[in-house]
Amino acid sequence: MTICTTKNRNLTALLLAALAVSAHAQTTLSEKLVARFSSRWNEIQGELSMIGKELETLPDIPLGDLGGTGGLISYTSNKDGELSVFVRWDKPAEIDLVALVPARRFNSEGLDAEFGLPNFIEIVLLDGDDNPVCLVARENAASFRPVQKGFPFVYSLPEPVQAHGVRIRCSGLKNHKFPAERLYALALAELFCFSGQRNVAEQAAVSEVEDITMQGRWFWRSSFLVDGLTPLGLPEIPAPDLLHIGWLSGAHASVDMGATIDIEFDRPVKLDGIRMFPCRRTTSEDPPGFALPQRFRLIAFDDEGDQPTHVLFDHSEDDLMNPGQNPATFRFLGTTVQHVRLECSRIWKNFPNYPAFLAFSEIQLLHGETNMAEGATVSSSEKIGVVQAHDILVWSEESLTNGHGPQGKLVSRREWLLLLNQRLGLETRQLALSMEAENRVAALRKRLSRTFGGIGTLAILSLFILPIRYRLRERRQLYKMRLRIAGDLHDEVGSNLGSIQILADLSRKKWSDAEEMSTISQIAAETVTAVRDIVWLLRPRTVEQISIVDHLRESAAIMLEPVEWSFDAGGLGRSILLNDEDRSNVLLFYREALHNLIRHSGASKATIALRRQENILTLEIADNGCGIDPDKFKKDTTLRALKQRAKRLNADLSIVSNPGKGTRLALRIPLNPTRQSRNQRKNMNRKFG
Repeated sequence: MTICTTKNRNLTALLLAALAVSAHAQTTLSEKLVARFSSRWNEIQGELSMIGKELETLPDIPLGDLGGTGGLISYTSNKDGELSVFVRWDKPAEIDLVALVPARRFNSEGLDAEFGLPNFIEIVLLDGDDNPVCLVARENAASFRPVQKGFPFVYSLPEPVQAHGVRIRCSGLKNHKFPAERLYALALAELFCFSGQRNVAEQAAVSEVEDITMQGRWFWRSSFLVDGLTPLGLPEIPAPDLLHIGWLSGAHASVDMGATIDIEFDRPVKLDGIRMFPCRRTTSEDPPGFALPQRFRLIAFDDEGDQPTHVLFDHSEDDLMNPGQNPATFRFLGTTVQHVRLECSRIWKNFPNYPAFLAFSEIQLLHGETNMAEGATVSSSEKIGVVQAHDILVWSEESLTNGHGPQGKLVSRREWLLLLNQRLGLETRQLALSMEAENRVAALRKRLSRTFGGIGTLAILSLFILPIRYRLRERRQLYKMRLRIAGDLHDEVGSNLGSIQILADLSRKKWSDAEEMSTISQIAAETVTAVRDIVWLLRPRTVEQISIVDHLRESAAIMLEPVEWSFDAGGLGRSILLNDEDRSNVLLFYREALHNLIRHSGASKATIALRRQENILTLEIADNGCGIDPDKFKKDTTLRALKQRAKRLNADLSIVSNPGKGTRLALRIPLNPTRQSRNQRKNMNRKFG
């Protein structure tokens, strides 16, 4: 067996991420002094600047959910055990590049970009008898990489190695509470084994050596390890001059109102495949990979383009599985053509009352891995011409064969993986340089402290008065934030956790009664929602975060788990802008309303609707519960907390409740841009004044 590449990463590399300093941070007095007396400091800043410019040209790792499949997952009950995965393709191939993409999972805590990634990974190429022929890589600290964003592991072999399969052996598995606390999981999103530009691992046979199989879970399946779908999006690189981002059909009333797209070459070409790239979703309501055709055929036409000659590929009998933000590739027998038509007989529709659409960012017609369609002439049955998308970007037929995706220039999967690996190296270097810069600043501070320790009080004050004032101001701001967090956590979380403790004691005494445990579960859900609200509110606006609409929907998913519920935002995405105070009051009103619904109404169904009419935002919450007793309803103290929140929002609160018929709340909030801007200026003054 020959050793092609061996990579060992030190566990201490994790410290790089913890000590990293932004290259563009505000310059402090200590940094100015270091820059004056240390030539190395200027070298570091120069290299950081060059790295920043180079990173702008490279693809990045997305942080959102881009759909598709999850990949492979295996479990073992042995903490110190290991799991192995075997992938075998039909015939030997010359392998020169191997890549492994970590799996990811979203939960109530956010994104786990390296879900189920073990500490130890060994990748070995195998011959036809499963004998090792090449050690590709051995990672001893895979889950402790400095940059933990879900970067793929990419290994270029010094020279091609003939292989019939690959074995992935893993140990140092992580414990996961899903589906059971005693299990240790291995999760991998995708395996690539390239022979030139061809990924021979795609659709290969996958087998596992595991204690427990989880093939019944739709998101995880052994075959998903080699289905060509990753959580990392389309293989694009930034294109500053991007203008045409794809083609979007007109709105259709029915999914069966199909459309056709004709692609004509200037000469006969040989084709053996088609690859369709999805558009970037237009609203938060659209899932990743939206508007690809569900059923379609690829038809060859004669040289004049008048008569069809034969069907190249037929997918008109069953619906296409949504690939998420991944290209969908289909292969067929090679044939020579000059004119083809993509006939889409069933198109995409999100909701019953939502129009049906068809959309692509690019259509590639392949010969092997070569795109023969780039620059070809395109026409469609829609004939809608150039349509504005947003800003300066447009939809057009020209976009379908211009070699660009929705956010940049399309490249091959092989090149894309190599560029992502290049970015990983640059970001790792960036962290190391930032740590070195911070260490130099810290060392200078110590030297200054020793050198000027004997200087008189006047000199000390003159040298340190400004840094001291700065630190005092930062401490005051930190103190206020701590008070706010402590108060919120005490009020919202402390009482709930106290209730959980009391109910847990009762459960130990009465094992046969499950009511307390149900209450514990509900309180825990409310506690999770409260903490998520607090963290979401405190998160700086400069940090990318989900919209308030998505946050309300996720809170409902947690708190309303025991009942049947629906959430309709009417297509609202990030168009709802509230200042911090109004945002907080809306969340507290919403959580209090859901709390009352679960605790007191006894409802089995709940509906939530969010609408905007001009400058009025309306939030409606309805249930089919017991309603409110008429005598109690007349009292001012009934639903006092909700009324107080509505008053703080300067909103109109309407409450309709009938015994036995449920309750409906309608909160109408005025959206006042002037008030919003004034509050934002006050917040900025408090922060920097």
